[in-house]
Amino acid sequence: SSMHAAHPDFWNPDYTYNMQKMASVARIQQRFMDNVTDVSWYPIPAQNMTARMERRNGGGFAGIAEYLSRLGVSFGSKEGLKATEDLFRQYTRASVEASMELAKERGVYPLWEGSRFHQKGLRVRNSCMTNNAPTGTLAQALQTSWGVDPHNGIVFSRKVRSRFVDFVAPGFKDLMERHNAWPRSEEKEKELLKKIRANHKSVRGIEDVPEAVQKAFPIRVEVEPEAYILHLAAIHKGASDYPEAFNSVSNTCSIPLDSEESAVHEATMLAWKLGVKDITFYPDGSRLSQPVEKIAK
Repeated sequence: SSMHAAHPDFWNPDYTYNMQKMASVARIQQRFMDNVTDVSWYPIPAQNMTARMERRNGGGFAGIAEYLSRLGVSFGSKEGLKATEDLFRQYTRASVEASMELAKERGVYPLWEGSRFHQKGLRVRNSCMTNNAPTGTLAQALQTSWGVDPHNGIVFSRKVRSRFVDFVAPGFKDLMERHNAWPRSEEKEKELLKKIRANHKSVRGIEDVPEAVQKAFPIRVEVEPEAYILHLAAIHKGASDYPEAFNSVSNTCSIPLDSEESAVHEATMLAWKLGVKDITFYPDGSRLSQPVEKIAK
């Protein structure tokens, strides 16, 4: 189950983020997933037994890139890492608290005795609460960015069935309007979007886009692997108060097609040293058909 991290209801009038509102939805999300376990039946009996013995929830986010952009911070920057860590710390805490409330109502999960939760004296309903999914299609339905990953492009196309559909990065127009920079006519708007597409779908270096907006909207190939891994490490650090509740994070680090093997090795070793559970690299354009169009360089 995925929450929209940058949902309009989570923002205060002064454009600051309302963690309390996000946490309140996170608690409802955990209850919802626990209910799903009760009503779900699987074709293999062992699956039914395991699901009910462990009662694993898989809560997470879509829209992390949009969340950072609306805050006006750059993906993988010092400010961005802190914002990411804070979000996941509050989310994990709310998720565990929700599971503890459920345990009071419905009892702990059957395999709780002897678990790390038991050893810490935490009576919880679920053996796992957070596990961030990729949320590609779901994010599209929510009109936000994918999972924990950077923006695919400020103007980009995604393959939907047999054709590509155009999208504009969520939050881009809003931030441009806050800086009084959004075009005042439809014709000018089309001109701006055409410039962005011609600029490898990036806003970097485009005079019509304020520097603050350029900083807040890097695209996937502009985020260095090191910055991306630090971003993943910030998520893990945010969940570190309750590591038992945290499973993992689905992610894809886009790299240029001509990346050196040594650079990928160094990035992988950095992830290992920082305690990142998993990392996926995708060389942009390495397949003839991919969900998001190639960003030419």
